[in-house]
Amino acid sequence: MKTFEFSRPADPAAAIAAAARAKTAQQGADVRFLAGGTTLIDLMKLNVETPALVVDINRLPLNMIEATPEGGLKIGATFEIRNWRITRRCSETMPSSRRLC
Repeated sequence: MKTFEFSRPADPAAAIAAAARAKTAQQGADVRFLAGGTTLIDLMKLNVETPALVVDINRLPLNMIEATPEGGLKIGATFEIRNWRITRRCSETMPSSRRLC
């Protein structure tokens, strides 16, 4: 695993500012986000991913689901899919999602 800088931003704006340093968002990007359920660390150990900066977003307030004006859902970056069934908004805001609820 190559050496990298680790950042734990205090708010979403700081996370976005850190990500803006990246030249690309594709595999091999020099900035990567770390959140629950990721295989990033495993890929870094194998040198498949070699980011210069890892941004930990686990503690940011991004664990939500919100309805959009267009009738869709905005799902936060740290929302845990296991919580999908316990949120009433699942079927209330998007009828097509009822099969997941």
